[in-house]
Amino acid sequence: VTWGNNVRAYNDRAADNMGTEADSPNCGAGLDCLFPLDLTMEPVTYTSAAVTNAFYWTNLFHDVAYRYGFDEAAGNFQTNTYGRGGLGGDAFRVEVQDGSGTNGGNSSIPPDGFPPRMQTFEWTLTSPRVDAAFDVGVMAHAYMHGIATRLTGGPSTVSCLQNAEQMTEGWSD
Repeated sequence: VTWGNNVRAYNDRAADNMGTEADSPNCGAGLDCLFPLDLTMEPVTYTSAAVTNAFYWTNLFHDVAYRYGFDEAAGNFQTNTYGRGGLGGDAFRVEVQDGSGTNGGNSSIPPDGFPPRMQTFEWTLTSPRVDAAFDVGVMAHAYMHGIATRLTGGPSTVSCLQNAEQMTEGWSD
């Protein structure tokens, strides 16, 4: 399932922020994560493909940021920090096809040790709707909020960028 040490991706059409492994696609024993995708259909028909895509990209963001110093001690997002610093218990939750909004996505970044949340919505400006989990720009922007927030002021001080200047918006772009 799309439920790992760095990312927990699942559908949240119910908008309850309570995703479980049951809300994640099952790739089977062979880890064959190939799911049908027809972008001429509504997103509900390809939820498993969307969640898997979000899981892949968010893990990639984690791995690239790690190479540049956003590691456990810096407050990165991992359930298990393997004794390398940081608090753990905070894999990035990615809520795909989140029912609480439309047209884009957002993120919420608490201090180290508490899981951040990214919500990707469906774009309603097209017919059929388009799933923001296939818009890597939306997902990268939301993930970069996490990096900027945890690195500015340290992993336990997440309020440094909550001001009128909104530096985190520019840095996340």
